[in-house]
Amino acid sequence: MIAQLPTQPDNTFAHYALLVLVWIITTTASGWIGYRWGLRSQIAAKKLEVKIAMLPLIEKFAIRANGGRDVWFGLRPDSIRELMEPAIKLKSR
Repeated sequence: MIAQLPTQPDNTFAHYALLVLVWIITTTASGWIGYRWGLRSQIAAKKLEVKIAMLPLIEKFAIRANGGRDVWFGLRPDSIRELMEPAIKLKSR
């Protein structure tokens, strides 16, 4: 049995134009997907940061609220003042 030599590649302009077009589409798609992935991870990190800041405050207010009836009068202004900044950050995300 005689081994066959591989055929020569097509050296036409259309062949090279197709290679360049595929390269452009691939790099554009991967760049766009990478950008969107990075943007989503940054947003998720900021949301987590705000949640971590808010959870201890909410827990503190829950403990104080279970303390008695007279605590409720001072609880609302404290909660508004302390939760305003983290709540605004979370809402802006």
